[in-house]
Amino acid sequence: MEDIDHTRTKARSPQTNGIVERFHKTMLDEFYRIAFRKKVYATIDEFQADLDAWMREFNEIRPAARTSPETADASRPRNPSQS
Repeated sequence: MEDIDHTRTKARSPQTNGIVERFHKTMLDEFYRIAFRKKVYATIDEFQADLDAWMREFNEIRPAARTSPETADASRPRNPSQS
């Protein structure tokens, strides 16, 4: 599907599954809950465009939690309480 290699996590592998679960929680908290409060989507394409923009920011712009402060973009707050 879409040239993506789909894999399954190993049984009894909480570390691998934890990464996926954390991403789902981040997406829920930082995208879905906010998007559906701000806007009523008329089409799935409209929603997909907003999700794609959020994914681009998540993957390319925002610093990873493991990024040290020296390498992170100093002008960008690291979490909402630092804005």
